[in-house]
Parts: sequence; structure tokens; C-alpha cells
Amino acid sequence: RSQLIGYCRYTFKGNHYEVSIAVTPRHHGQGLGKHLLSETLKLIVKRSLPVTAVIRRTNHASLKLFSQLGFILEKRGTHYCYLRYI
Repeated sequence: RSQLIGYCRYTFKGNHYEVSIAVTPRHHGQGLGKHLLSETLKLIVKRSLPVTAVIRRTNHASLKLFSQLGFILEKRGTHYCYLRYI
């Protein structure tokens, strides 16, 4: 039986893509999010448009993951951090 354990979605926002990723809590810490994000970035950057991410300031695991894969902080808001892939 198959079940969904996570996703990585890119939404076209006119002049860039915004990435959203999630892995079920039961599967955290197994490197699945890193694998999903790194493999999909290889495909999406071929389209030559910037990739951004909006992450809650309290989501330290996601902030670390995105940073490890080449995203930089563009702006820190009250509740969210805005990152861009370089």
C-alpha cells in the first residue's frame, strides 16, 4: 500500500517560482526533505527563473535545510523569513 509521506511544490508567481516543501512528522530526520528539495531544484533551475521560499521564523529545521542547499535570507519579517535561491 502506498502513502504520501511528503511533497515539494513549485508555484509560478509571474517572474519567479515559490517553493513549498513538507514531510510527514513520522518521516522527519531521515533526509527526505533534503532529497526532495535538492533533486527538484536541479529540474526547476533549468527554467532560468529565480526560486524563493517563505518560511516561518520558528521553523529552524527548514531554515537550516534551505540554507544548506544555497538559499540566502533576503528579508526577515515579523513571522516569516523570505529566502532566495542563488
